[in-house]
Amino acid sequence: METEMADNGKKKGTFYVVNKTPAPGATRHAIKTFLYNPETGEICGRTPLSWFKIIGFYLIFFTCLGLFSLGCFSLFWHATISEDRPRWTGADSLIGVNPGVGFRPMPDQDKNSESTLLWINREREKTSSYWADELDKVFSKNYNKTGGAKCDWSGPQATYKEACDIDLSTLPPKCQVGSGYGYTMGKGAPCVLVKLNKIFDWVPEPYTNNDDLKLAKTRNMPEKLQEKIKQLSAGSAKELNSVWITCTGENPADREHVGSIEYYVPGFKGVQEFGIIPAYYFPFSKQENYESPFVFVHFPKPTLGVLIQIECKAWAKNILADRFFRLGSVHFELMID
Repeated sequence: METEMADNGKKKGTFYVVNKTPAPGATRHAIKTFLYNPETGEICGRTPLSWFKIIGFYLIFFTCLGLFSLGCFSLFWHATISEDRPRWTGADSLIGVNPGVGFRPMPDQDKNSESTLLWINREREKTSSYWADELDKVFSKNYNKTGGAKCDWSGPQATYKEACDIDLSTLPPKCQVGSGYGYTMGKGAPCVLVKLNKIFDWVPEPYTNNDDLKLAKTRNMPEKLQEKIKQLSAGSAKELNSVWITCTGENPADREHVGSIEYYVPGFKGVQEFGIIPAYYFPFSKQENYESPFVFVHFPKPTLGVLIQIECKAWAKNILADRFFRLGSVHFELMID
């Protein structure tokens, strides 16, 4: 106890000094007692019976919770998801029944996901080879399957278990795999792969007669293609049972600068007047050996140094071209320096 004195010599107050330093070994003793208290038998603050009850409760609780979650997942998986087909198809699906059209190669989507420009600089081989490498990746990933049926209009066709083989050997050297596809070595005459996007169970309804051509005319089908279908229908040609592909410049100036357009189709020898995807490749039903049919569109002499806007459309009665919703057609730009 200590007494504090005021300036006038009188007592001002009394205060006590308490030593709060724990006794030696007190902390260690407290820890040992918490881990195991010999007086009460507690372990980490609980008796063995208390620990048994709480561990048993949580074991039962989480076991029941896990079994309930597993049951819900199994019910959802088996009731709504099939490994063979999507739960919703056709008009009930989000994709719908009107296929879109795609093209390859595409610009680097990581840099600009909205870009559709194929820019070829003939003096910079590194940038030009990017497009050829992208097409090589497409073929190595999607067109390396074997065991497909050798399909024909009068022979085997795709079934729900077996797809048709795509014969790449009929493609010209300039569009063959590993050839550079007209992008490299300063050629500036690219081959662009155009295909229909896959829709499960979808089968095309081709234009086959004059009544169908009336519908085609309302949809602005090119007159040359209408004449082609009319000629084929007069002779009941098997080629009528197909989806037609046409590409052209979007505007008069684009059509002038794009020049002539050539179509090369797997399984067909030589240049074709129009792109053609035979109906025997359909339907797509997740066959193990399925390869998406396509058409190579070749631009032999586009005008250099000009941005050319190109639109490709697919033609069938159940394909309605809608540029806004990107259905039945595809747009891309071509520029060669």
